[in-house]
Amino acid sequence: MSTNTTRNPPKPPPAQQPEPADPASDTRARILQAAEALFAEHGFDAVSMRDLTAKAGVNLAAVNYHFGSKQALLAEVFALRASALVEERLRLLEGLARDKQGRPRLEAVVEAFLRPSLEMSQQSGGAHHMRLRARLALERVGSGGTQYPEIFDQSNNRYIDAIGEALPDLPRTELYWGFHALLGIQNYTMANSGRIQHLSAGTCDPTDVEATLKRLVPFIAAGFRELRKG
Repeated sequence: MSTNTTRNPPKPPPAQQPEPADPASDTRARILQAAEALFAEHGFDAVSMRDLTAKAGVNLAAVNYHFGSKQALLAEVFALRASALVEERLRLLEGLARDKQGRPRLEAVVEAFLRPSLEMSQQSGGAHHMRLRARLALERVGSGGTQYPEIFDQSNNRYIDAIGEALPDLPRTELYWGFHALLGIQNYTMANSGRIQHLSAGTCDPTDVEATLKRLVPFIAAGFRELRKG
């Protein structure tokens, strides 16, 4: 005699629940984003803790808990993107082709230095960082100013050495003057005050990375070469 048995179908595995967001991490990120935007737009001294808490949607205790002070907040805001920028510059420098004498091409060195800064403007929040760096380079305020040597000196010296390799007959003093001019052009371009757009009736746009590099790289390279004649 046969018996009919009804088998219960296997239960489907329970749906995987997404991990809950970390409220502390979200709060920290909001503070960093708000601070970067405000410091870039108004400068370090002009931004109050009240401004920061209002834009981030947090209370003062949250800022103090995560960062301790406005100066420490500026330091972290600055370092987050600046450190990544330095890493990319060094990566590009290491990848440059060299001739039989082991010398890189001058234009390639200049482009490798400028490109990461200009491309950062295309990232989310990157334009804020570019303006912030331009401000801090001039204002030298807070702990962000003192971070410039710590974050940038080593890589800047690597680039000065590379320019010296490309122009072996250029005295070291002239290398520093040329690099000074390079930084000035970079910082003014990063600030993107809108002046060139106004003067050119919109035909020139420094946020166009390739168009900007096309003009700045040969101009800067020619300036370095001109210093050999001094």
